[in-house]
Amino acid sequence: MVGDETSEPSPFGMLRYAEDYRLAAERVIGDCNPLESRLLMPSYNLIAQSIELSLKAYLLSKGLTSRRLREQLLRHNLDGLMAKAEGLGLNDLVSLDDLDRQLVSGLSRYYEAHEFRYIKTGAKELPFWSLISPLAKRFTHELHDYCLVLLIGEADAHKRIETCGKF
Repeated sequence: MVGDETSEPSPFGMLRYAEDYRLAAERVIGDCNPLESRLLMPSYNLIAQSIELSLKAYLLSKGLTSRRLREQLLRHNLDGLMAKAEGLGLNDLVSLDDLDRQLVSGLSRYYEAHEFRYIKTGAKELPFWSLISPLAKRFTHELHDYCLVLLIGEADAHKRIETCGKF
């Protein structure tokens, strides 16, 4: 039912949104040099949103509720979401190293404070686009099969992936 807050989104549904935001970030940044683009802040906001939704998709798959994901410690806190997801076994599905954690952390403080959306003067030390963008893609693509299996079962998921690929 539309507007029914008692029904939880599926992990795969959340992951589809993550992939959509990732693709939107890529289109916004386009072929520009990200360091010179006037669309830099919207692009970083979109890629951070993609990472947030990927992590939330995984956490939903582990039984966390939407309500829990909206609590202050997790809401838009990429560091908190990453720590919670890794504590629940994310590394079994997505290969992450210390650099990946640093990249997410480099986005987290600005994203949580909405500094990609609202002007705050001063310099920002942003992760290189050439590193953060592929990381966002790894999240969505490496979680894809797992989340799809949860939604439609292993046999149907394999058929769909064979026929349609990812997403």
